[in-house]
Amino acid sequence: MTPPVATGISNLQFDPDLHQPYFDEWSLGYRRQFPGQIALDTGVIVKVNHDQYAQVDINGFYPDAPFRPFGGFGRVDPNQGLLYRLTNNTWSTTRYKALQATLTKNMTHNFQMLFTAQRQWQHLEGTWNPSDPAKFIQPDAFPNDKNIWRTDGVQDQNSLATGNSLVNNPMWNPYSVRMAGTWHAPFDVVASGSYTIVAGNWTGPVIDQLPSTSALLAPFGPSTVVSSTGVRQSNPLATRIRFFYPTRGKGQPRAADVHIVGVKLGKRVNMGGGRNVEISAEVFNLLNGGRYTEFSRQGANRIYNPQTFGTFTNPQTPRAMTLQTVVHF
Repeated sequence: MTPPVATGISNLQFDPDLHQPYFDEWSLGYRRQFPGQIALDTGVIVKVNHDQYAQVDINGFYPDAPFRPFGGFGRVDPNQGLLYRLTNNTWSTTRYKALQATLTKNMTHNFQMLFTAQRQWQHLEGTWNPSDPAKFIQPDAFPNDKNIWRTDGVQDQNSLATGNSLVNNPMWNPYSVRMAGTWHAPFDVVASGSYTIVAGNWTGPVIDQLPSTSALLAPFGPSTVVSSTGVRQSNPLATRIRFFYPTRGKGQPRAADVHIVGVKLGKRVNMGGGRNVEISAEVFNLLNGGRYTEFSRQGANRIYNPQTFGTFTNPQTPRAMTLQTVVHF
């Protein structure tokens, strides 16, 4: 049995200078009302995430250059394999930029229109986690401007993992467009409609799996390493997983845009004495679109598995109708 981690070693697994991440954010906006009852509100946002939480292996003997064999474990404990130290990410930053605009107009015959558009860009800047196997296996694949890490948690210690830390991350949708209109009709009738387009997100870096006999595995050493005390551990650089494209951002499939149409019809009935009743009916997802809002959490970025590659989860909420009565008194 593998001996437990000694207390002295456990203390090494927490950086004494560990602190909360922070953001640098700049916003520039312009708002103005123009003749013809037109109002415009625009904005530019730049955000940089610094010192995100991360973990680095402190027990492995990693090579001093790519494409060289792993030296085994035992830097702090020869009886253990991977021992991660919780620290702050000082080697890379998450950078986000966005443009946003809202246009409104009052028109004749009691019509009002609203249009909103948002476009965003994001990318990772810097280099690999010091103990990320990808740093030694595919060092030039670092750039990613599509589906990247979340801005919370610790995820970049193994970019070649087959888990769901990247694929289930719909926060990086490239754009969204929203349009809405309202008509205050005669006889205290109100009719409104909305149309929303939300761009689909990406799968995350596309990964492939080498054959077990591939010559590309040889430079990184045997699949099992033995420490000075005879403990056998898996070699983290002997993984068969590779990025399918030259960089992580290249070739990521993107889900189809999600279209949502909503309508509402209501009427106010005066009851006298300052009282009235509002009766309305609202339909959500009028066209009953069935597109998906996320890729599957079970390997949608694994091109070597046709059963899971590019599969989805979380379909749109089906068409629904709400009837509502509000009494004002």
